[in-house]
Amino acid sequence: MSIKQRILLLLCLGLFAMLAIGGFAQYQARSMAAGVADVTGRSVPGALAATDLNSELQTFQLALLAVVYAPDDVLFSQLKDTLPARLAALAQSLDAQAAHVGNDTEAAILKH
Repeated sequence: MSIKQRILLLLCLGLFAMLAIGGFAQYQARSMAAGVADVTGRSVPGALAATDLNSELQTFQLALLAVVYAPDDVLFSQLKDTLPARLAALAQSLDAQAAHVGNDTEAAILKH
């Protein structure tokens, strides 16, 4: 094998190796893009809905504690009238969270 043939073989092997690395990099880039799309499309909205649900739950708990520890009957009746609206907001946040359920375990947790 002459030097010319060896150099040509080396160049062909180098070109083939670069194409293989480029193809693998392209595959990895598409795989990563699919993972990012999954996270931004499903997980982030679910996390935001969970945060809203937590906020609504805390608001309802505070309103309920205010009703329980109301110092007089007038304040008790005023605070008691706000509970159905807060409960409806909590139910709405729970429904929003249920829309972002990812598996059966999460669905079972939301049912209870």
